[in-house]
Amino acid sequence: MVKVNIAKLYHIIDINDITKFSPYSITTAVTTPNNYVKKLYVSLFDDNLLSISYLLNLEQRTRSLDMIIQTIKYNYSDLMQLILAYRDYGEEYSYNKIDLPKPKQRGDDIFKVIAKRRSNRTFIKGEMELDDLSTILYFSQGITTKVKLDLQGIMNENLFQKFRATPSGGALYPIDLYVISLNIRGLEKGIYKYQPYSHSLVYINNFNLDNLYKLSDFNYVNGVENVNVIILLASKILRSFYKYGELSLKLGLIEIGEIAYAIHLVSQALGYSSLDYAGFNKHNAEEIINIDGIFSHAVHMILVGLGGR
Repeated sequence: MVKVNIAKLYHIIDINDITKFSPYSITTAVTTPNNYVKKLYVSLFDDNLLSISYLLNLEQRTRSLDMIIQTIKYNYSDLMQLILAYRDYGEEYSYNKIDLPKPKQRGDDIFKVIAKRRSNRTFIKGEMELDDLSTILYFSQGITTKVKLDLQGIMNENLFQKFRATPSGGALYPIDLYVISLNIRGLEKGIYKYQPYSHSLVYINNFNLDNLYKLSDFNYVNGVENVNVIILLASKILRSFYKYGELSLKLGLIEIGEIAYAIHLVSQALGYSSLDYAGFNKHNAEEIINIDGIFSHAVHMILVGLGGR
């Protein structure tokens, strides 16, 4: 007989009042998310449940003395402010760089856009204008303002920290956007990286339908080949780790959600449909966009196109 205390029993009911719990869930050969939940309450704790383990240990790690010292050191460091001021020097200015047109503000007001927004799993044929892609990227990750830095002892007095359209912990911006162009007028099919400081794209590689189905089988999307653009969001956690330590993962995931929502809202305002698609093949995605999967990780994917019913 399995003993469950009152607190655990409450959470069992709270999660799902029709789930059957069994002591044999620990020994199942196939571990589904449902079996993971069963294990959590049958055993004292399953160390393999990494997401729960991270959250349980997060406060202890982020409130440790070494992290407090590191955060203070960071906040009062001119060196780190300089790094932020010169972030645009990391962008490419080669023949592969494509300057995007100036973004255009049009469509419904923000309240109507929020009310209308719905995820759409059906896409129909039609091209996206390059102006619209430019607008989606700019208002989700582009540079919208800059603030002059007052650094003591620095010769260059014209240094600015540049801020983007969506919030980021410490304005460190660990998230990169990769654009897979499928049906965009004025932009060849291919894989590009968005450069927010110059509002441009850098060409990475070509892209075809074989690559598309390496990302996922897209069983629950109708007309995936009609999608105008796929946006992959990749996290470089070390950009935030110097200041925030283990909190960086949490902050990065929050930022991805904020960027994704901005993409959805701007797409809706421009008359497009969009769909979050997190269940893609991470390894294949990282190969396709040419990141290492060690220091940079593909975390989320969004499909944008003309919606059908």
